Amino acid sequence: MTDELKTLLTIVAVSLPVGLVIGIVLRKLAPGGCKRYAKSCRNRQWPLFTFGALLFAVVAVGSFMRSSPYFGAFFTAFCLFELFCLFAFGFRRLTPEQEKQIDESDPSRLWPFRFWKKTS
Repeated sequence: MTDELKTLLTIVAVSLPVGLVIGIVLRKLAPGGCKRYAKSCRNRQWPLFTFGALLFAVVAVGSFMRSSPYFGAFFTAFCLFELFCLFAFGFRRLTPEQEKQIDESDPSRLWPFRFWKKTS
């Protein structure tokens, strides 16, 4: 395993739990902000997805030019994911049903469903 691959895997391994903890804290402390963010992300965000795809494409090209194929492949995958999201979700409007579902949701819950039934 090369040093570059070790570095990439270390960055990913450290970033995942940090992002998870930050996400859980935000859901618990600012549920209203989470609802507003969910609505904004689902309502015609093609400029955001386009900017993300361009950003990751530039970083991927730069990585390949610096002879960092693992980082280049990683950022290429993110670029492709942004392009997928652009065409799958970027041009859709938020429907009233989706807005109602977001308004009625409880962002402080970790899971949108229960694995067990309440016994009370």
